Amino acid sequence: MTDLPGMRHVLAADDDGPVLLLTVHAVAVWGLTGLSFTVHRVVYPSFLLVGPTTAWPAVHAQHVRRVAQVVAVPWAVQGATTAVRLVARPDHVPGWLALLTGAFAGVTVAVTVLGAIPAHDRLSGFDAQTVRRLLRASWWRTAAWCGGSACAAAMLLVAARGSASGS
Repeated sequence: MTDLPGMRHVLAADDDGPVLLLTVHAVAVWGLTGLSFTVHRVVYPSFLLVGPTTAWPAVHAQHVRRVAQVVAVPWAVQGATTAVRLVARPDHVPGWLALLTGAFAGVTVAVTVLGAIPAHDRLSGFDAQTVRRLLRASWWRTAAWCGGSACAAAMLLVAARGSASGS
């Protein structure tokens, strides 16, 4: 098999394998950030437009089911790559940046478990006040994913510079 220029360099575990790990992490977090913005700015406000109609239970049930399907894989990837970063520290990235990344990821989990899921559980019947609570929880989750996205970009830059300099 021919070696594409630089491919061995990117995939070698003792060389720049961490850049690949960080790239996978970044793609997952950036995807979750985009999804979070879409839900926060489009989907949840639309819930208020549907309101207490006969369509509400079906609209809400479909949202919960479909978003869970879309978010499951990238969120699992974010969790796994964050854990590897925190435990193995396989690159040139400072420990404080890995901890900050973990903190942002933890906020998304906490806000989802403590805010969003309970709000969705109460929305089998429409309630505008609960939708507004969901929007507040969504703001925190979106902000945390934005922070995680910035950390992912910073980690990639630091790791790429460290690998390029041979340090």
